[in-house]
Amino acid sequence: MTGKFSSYQGWSGADGIFNVRLNGNQAIGEEGDLFFNFSDTYIGEVNPVTKRRSNYIFKNNTFAYYQDGEIDFIIDKDHISPEKIESRSPNDAFNWLGDSLVIGDKYYATSLYIAKQGVLGFEQRGEDLVRFNIIDKKIDFDSRTPIIDLETNKLSYFSSDDKLQIIFGAAYFENTIQAGALNPDGYIYNYGYRDDKNASYSRGLVVSRFKEEDIEDFSKYQYLSSSGWVNDITQTIPLCERVSCEMSVTEINDINSPYYGKYLLTYQKDTIGAEIYIAISDSPYGKFENNQVIYSTPEFLYIDGISQYNAKMHPTLSSKDKYVISYNLNESSFGGNDNNGDIYHPRFIDLYQI
Repeated sequence: MTGKFSSYQGWSGADGIFNVRLNGNQAIGEEGDLFFNFSDTYIGEVNPVTKRRSNYIFKNNTFAYYQDGEIDFIIDKDHISPEKIESRSPNDAFNWLGDSLVIGDKYYATSLYIAKQGVLGFEQRGEDLVRFNIIDKKIDFDSRTPIIDLETNKLSYFSSDDKLQIIFGAAYFENTIQAGALNPDGYIYNYGYRDDKNASYSRGLVVSRFKEEDIEDFSKYQYLSSSGWVNDITQTIPLCERVSCEMSVTEINDINSPYYGKYLLTYQKDTIGAEIYIAISDSPYGKFENNQVIYSTPEFLYIDGISQYNAKMHPTLSSKDKYVISYNLNESSFGGNDNNGDIYHPRFIDLYQI
């Protein structure tokens, strides 16, 4: 899989990699055509000898179909940058895409509202959804419909003093019949992270939920608090600490596994770093425990000036005895991606049955 996403022509690297089966069944070991969404993407040429990039453009999101082991990158469709929303930020903005899901014949993706500001030149100041129709196993890009979460602040929350930020859309688990869940309750569980400068923990995993028919009605979203499910996003409690901005929660459906029916959290410890962790929970909204390192990414040992981040498992690429996990590489010093086109693309590892 790493080789499939290493390209020297056209689509030549991206991060923010998420995917779903367009038939809606997302369980491990099932079949169906896949659809990927990516965030920042290079489109252009990479010299195979010098690794230098040339004649490239940079887009904030791209897509791909994956069928019978072949990838068809979609680079001529734009998610379209949002209109500036003054109440979020006075600065111009663009979209990154988060995790995605399929409900019926609709494809939804989390749409991060990124303002051009801050120390790094970008800063998330809101979050929305975007919906597309699925027609004949393909995305109808012309049907793009944004669903803006402006008044309710149900997908993200930013306190006025910026000491508390809560951002969802990092991972979905669809506990539904269509998605192939073992014990479907009709809820979609939406995971995110809580950064609280007044708390003792660091970047806590949080969860919200909604019925699949209520995905566009943000007022019906619920949040797990210390007293159960509530409507107040600020009351979310951490289920795991030191998680990443992107991650995954996957149901283990191999009856031969000692963890059959449990839920596997996969994440990069502290967002940026070498250590990929997993943890286990008895439910989609229980504490994730037995945290353990499964892999230490090696690229920093032989490539200078890089960061490694946002590990996640892909149930759609996995089988019941082999779990496929991706992580991203990026430059940590300006010019690294231009000088070495081998840096900026996802890497994949296989985790054999736990």
